[in-house]
Amino acid sequence: MNINGSGIYKIINITNGKFYIGSARNFRNRWNSHKYHLIRNQHENSHLQNAWNKYGENQFKFEIIEECPINTLLMREQFYIDLYKPYDNTIGYNILRIAGSSLGFKFSEESRVKMSVAKQGKKLRLGAILSKETKEKISIANKGKIRTKRNKRKNFNS
Repeated sequence: MNINGSGIYKIINITNGKFYIGSARNFRNRWNSHKYHLIRNQHENSHLQNAWNKYGENQFKFEIIEECPINTLLMREQFYIDLYKPYDNTIGYNILRIAGSSLGFKFSEESRVKMSVAKQGKKLRLGAILSKETKEKISIANKGKIRTKRNKRKNFNS
């Protein structure tokens, strides 16, 4: 198997046999990405992260299931998800039932609170649609400030 190739892979917990199924454009890069986030306790898949934390790095192995062209990755990943059902938490670590989709995924209450706190005090994105109340608050906050020519060009959309 070509470690620099594309296709479908499993991350297997050799202690309990549970696994995660995913697809990769480059197996080596994808495995390194998984390990990078898992080691830092920052992996997006909480099931896999919790198992990694519990069992340790040495209890996981990366296995190539099938090499396939990039344009068939999602179709082949879905085939293996349907076949092995790794979204069943007695079998595997996948959170989603559909390859490449976040359908059915819901953030925990704790995650929603963390995201809300993280967004507080952040600057607005360009093109954001603001409510009348928000525009009024911004107007009040900016009263008395000296505006440069450059800042005057940055008007909010009505």
